[in-house]
Amino acid sequence: MSHLLKFAASIIALLLLINCSSSFRNNKDDPLDRQLKVLREFYNSTRGYHWKNSSGWNDSNNTDPCTWYGVRCRNGGLFVSTLRLSKNGLVGIIPESIGELTYLEHLFLDANQIVGNIPNSIGKLKYLISLYLDLNQLSGELPLSMVNLTSLQYLTVEMNHLSGEIPNGLSKLPLSIFNVAFNEFTGTFPGGLCDRISCDASRNKGLKCPSNGCDRFCPNGCCNLETCNCNYACFTDQDCAGGLCGKCRLTSQGPIKLCRK
Repeated sequence: MSHLLKFAASIIALLLLINCSSSFRNNKDDPLDRQLKVLREFYNSTRGYHWKNSSGWNDSNNTDPCTWYGVRCRNGGLFVSTLRLSKNGLVGIIPESIGELTYLEHLFLDANQIVGNIPNSIGKLKYLISLYLDLNQLSGELPLSMVNLTSLQYLTVEMNHLSGEIPNGLSKLPLSIFNVAFNEFTGTFPGGLCDRISCDASRNKGLKCPSNGCDRFCPNGCCNLETCNCNYACFTDQDCAGGLCGKCRLTSQGPIKLCRK
């Protein structure tokens, strides 16, 4: 009899365990379920049916995003940590729900045809290390929420149609690579970004040198920023960062003019 009781107790315990596991998986607060919903929305908003590779994404029966093309997970498959979809034919917008991928560390969306604004919710990704959005058709400003990306080391948004001012708060982030070249940024370039391992702000016609002077902040040419061309050739004072880098003066070298304080 005791053996039967023990056997019955084991069966009950097993059933309870299965029930609890099933309940958690069906719970709306299950983190993987939430992430699955976000990824489905991302797929639809970037015309996933036209992607070059959408393996797993286009299978409604595959509910394990960790097996999908370009997706990597951690913590035993519980959290999405990487989206690597470079050069994959994405067309459309980045949905605001991207900020719900709480544990995302690497986001590679470069060399696609993504349009619209960078969503403000991007600032929620506090574990984000890499953000590659270059070679797209993004417009609007860099959201101020990006200053909250306290783990960000690599930020490239070159060759888009981004405008407005570059948030000064970005200079407080642990960025090693910062590339905003070939956009339409205006205002004053944050001087604190000039000492990064790799920095490029070239081809932004309206972007001016740090207001406290070129030499102090940008000893190596201010991230290739043409308008911050202290001691370089010029035609008018406007070529010297609108006067922030001195004036366009004649030199002893004949008709050549240089930006000099």
